[in-house]
Order: sequence, then C-alpha cells, then structure tokens
Amino acid sequence: MGDRLPPTEPTLGAFELKTVLDQVGLGRYEERLRENGFSDWHNVTAITENDMAEMGFRLGDRRKLQRIIREYNAARPPQVSSATWTFKPVRLWE
Repeated sequence: MGDRLPPTEPTLGAFELKTVLDQVGLGRYEERLRENGFSDWHNVTAITENDMAEMGFRLGDRRKLQRIIREYNAARPPQVSSATWTFKPVRLWE
C-alpha cells in the first residue's frame, strides 16, 4: 500500500488551475476565471464558448483553451455516472 511510487508524469487533473493556465500561455485569465466561479481545473473543463466570450477571452485564446480541454477529456478514463449506468443482473444458472 504505502510502497507505491508516485506517477512520473503528472496529468492536468493533478495540477492547480494556475499551473495549467500558465503552461498553455493563458495565465492572464486565472483571476477572471476565479472571479466567475471557475476555481479549479475540473470546473474549467465544463466552460462554454459563451462563458469565455462573456469573460472577454480573445478568440484565439478560446480556441486554445477548448483544445486543451478536449485533449484532457480524451486522455482521462471515461467516468460512469449513475444517470447513464444501469444494473444488469447476471444469470448464474441456466
């Protein structure tokens, strides 16, 4: 249990919002995002085009953030939500 090694390459989900934004050249938007309730990277992954436009993101920066979010979502394992998961009983005996 305690002998597991930490991952050698952290994922975007493991970083603070500031770290992610700085790494992709969008650090100037951190304060604006936080002021509008996007306080962590997980919340930012749900941001919409309209949200970014209303916060004054430049068009190119919106595209950059959308691309990073797409890449992040594609790289993480799919999540099963209770809304999409259904129980299917297994027949043990025929």
